[in-house]
Amino acid sequence: MAAAFLGDRATCMRVGDVYMAEATEHGGRWIHSWALWGLGLAELRHGDPHRATELLRDAIARQRALDDTWLPTWGVELLAWNFSAIGEPRRAARLFGAAARLRHSFGVALYGPFEQAHRETDRPVRRALGEDAYATAFGQGFTSRDPIALALDD
Repeated sequence: MAAAFLGDRATCMRVGDVYMAEATEHGGRWIHSWALWGLGLAELRHGDPHRATELLRDAIARQRALDDTWLPTWGVELLAWNFSAIGEPRRAARLFGAAARLRHSFGVALYGPFEQAHRETDRPVRRALGEDAYATAFGQGFTSRDPIALALDD
């Protein structure tokens, strides 16, 4: 996370590859999903947002299979940022709603660089859609019966 927010692409990918190799070597399914999430964050911030989509969805699916709720909450948030970055504001707004629902359900708060990145990615989505369309799409995500499935299937 620190490398993604504070470093450059080369540092992010090097750290991410080491983290992934260690997770794979030790067979830790939970930590492997976090390594995928970290690589997704690195791609989103410094590389290919389309590749980030694949990595983040893989991480979320693996966490869901482990019945974990913490990483999918962060993964859905990052997918919203990702769809903002690739110019899909309606999808981003739905996922912002889904992420808000998950944060509310599990007591997760955005802080530090996550809060700043949220604001930076939410603003252009609101501008692109307008407040009414944003509220509608956000509401669809927030009231989704299964916000994690929405992120995996959207």
